[in-house]
Amino acid sequence: DGNQHFVITNGARVVELGGLLVAAAGNDGDPDPMVSNIQTQELVDDLNLTASGGFFLVVGSINSSGTISDFSDWAGILKDIFLVAPGEDVAVNSELLGISKVGVGSGTSFAAPHVVGAAALLFGQWPQLKAIEVADILLTTATDLGALGVDVIYGHGLLNVDEATKPQGQTTVAVQGAVAPISVADSMMVMGEPFGDATPQNLTSVMILDKYDRDFYLDASQAVLAAPTSLNFDGIIDGKQLQSRGGWQVNSGLNAYMVVQNNSLSRSGHRDTLTDLERNTQNQALRSWHFSGSFDKNSRWVLGQGRGLDSALDLVDSSRGTNADLFVSGYQQNLVNSGNNFFMATGINFSDRDTLTFGLMTGDNKGQQGHALAVYQDDLANYGVETRLTHRFDGGRMSLGLGALMEKNSVLGSRSSAGFALADDTVTGTLSFKGELSLGTAFGSSWTLNGQAMGGMSNVSSTQGSLFNGFNNFVSTQWSATLTAHELFTAGDRIGFKISQPLRVENAQIMVSTATGFNLATDAPDFERRKVNLTPSGREISLEAGYYLQKGPWSLSANLIQRFNAGHRAGLHDTAVLLHTSTTF
Repeated sequence: DGNQHFVITNGARVVELGGLLVAAAGNDGDPDPMVSNIQTQELVDDLNLTASGGFFLVVGSINSSGTISDFSDWAGILKDIFLVAPGEDVAVNSELLGISKVGVGSGTSFAAPHVVGAAALLFGQWPQLKAIEVADILLTTATDLGALGVDVIYGHGLLNVDEATKPQGQTTVAVQGAVAPISVADSMMVMGEPFGDATPQNLTSVMILDKYDRDFYLDASQAVLAAPTSLNFDGIIDGKQLQSRGGWQVNSGLNAYMVVQNNSLSRSGHRDTLTDLERNTQNQALRSWHFSGSFDKNSRWVLGQGRGLDSALDLVDSSRGTNADLFVSGYQQNLVNSGNNFFMATGINFSDRDTLTFGLMTGDNKGQQGHALAVYQDDLANYGVETRLTHRFDGGRMSLGLGALMEKNSVLGSRSSAGFALADDTVTGTLSFKGELSLGTAFGSSWTLNGQAMGGMSNVSSTQGSLFNGFNNFVSTQWSATLTAHELFTAGDRIGFKISQPLRVENAQIMVSTATGFNLATDAPDFERRKVNLTPSGREISLEAGYYLQKGPWSLSANLIQRFNAGHRAGLHDTAVLLHTSTTF
């Protein structure tokens, strides 16, 4: 009517210039906001003024009970741009005659500044935001009031500043050069046993981005798990099964061998997160098998599953003596898990004393589809090749081996995914030595000294879309020495002593690129690149005494193990005892 005097052009101009316009709904208790707000929004819609990134919000008032104020206009036809805030008895600072006083006021004009202040907080913390994004954050994070969803009284609901300052939508890891979003939930790392307690440091403030590209910082160190420290007793039991004497001769040139494992065998696992994976991927009825034979008196071959390549070559050149099942420390200390590997190997005798063996291996470290943690879902393929020259002499033998292993998406058994992925491929070259020397007879028993050592160098190809890139060419080592006696106390017994160091990385380093802040000039995060040490804090040295007795179909073994710096963790020591008995029928 003629008493209404307002201008909508100036307000719409704010939206056109990319600003956020916030207006009080009106204090007439009407079902729609006052006419100036309606006509301003009509102008914004008609001219598509939000294309600039600007936006228009209308604010109603609620009382201390959380219901719409009697005087406040409702959302009505502007419900999609409407929210409410406290507008009754709001404390204000007013000046009267130059004297500052605190008073109270009521009206939608006292509610609107709450929204303006919240918007200012968002603009101040994230200057890269556009007005339309700030408005969307405030509207979508508002606490729903009245009818479910957006309604004609409360619009989107009550302003919620706490929720508005939290990440919204899918959060992604800020990764340099990423071409696709990197999920935070899927970003995880489980270090392989050779790394011990080494984990990437300085991950307590990793930048993540929400759907508005707002930067937040979280402590991601809990997404990195170190290798387990406990002895793998399940693996030890498997190892004893692998060393059993089961097998039969098919014909004069072909032998068969297999290990059958009861599916009900309990498997404890190292961690709760590993237990289900191990139960579902390793608890299989057919645990290991191989066929072996010979082409002629100077050549042999073997084909099978369930052994590492080094163990497969032992089958060809007969390096694995009767002490293979005497010790348990360092069981299956190969570069990767061998439980699912297929292998083939052959050996040629150049003379009565010299044998050249060669082997190939392919397999994978089994994952579990549908596992709750993405890092355990994929099968990690690996391929290996090794050749060995063995020379036998009076009273002993020695072997020199060269090998190579390629892992897909893994580094010495480490699992990683998404923003924490470590590698696309890892190629490790190895040089190994084995020696055996007979020491003769003492105390009525024959004594034997064995030793072996392996050194490897790994070349890692970095992956895209990860915080981690650029491994150095690092070295890994393992070694052991054993002293054994046969029939020391009674016929059929063996006793031995062993000192060993499990597989350990020696000088591993990796480059880490983490975001340090958001650059307004480039509209993207700034990154800092630094080198992180992945060498474990300690070096495990294991001392073991083992005893084995065979009486008819029954066998008994006992092992006492003392580990210093267990799991390659400085200062962590433990003692373990294992008793094992079995029979054949």
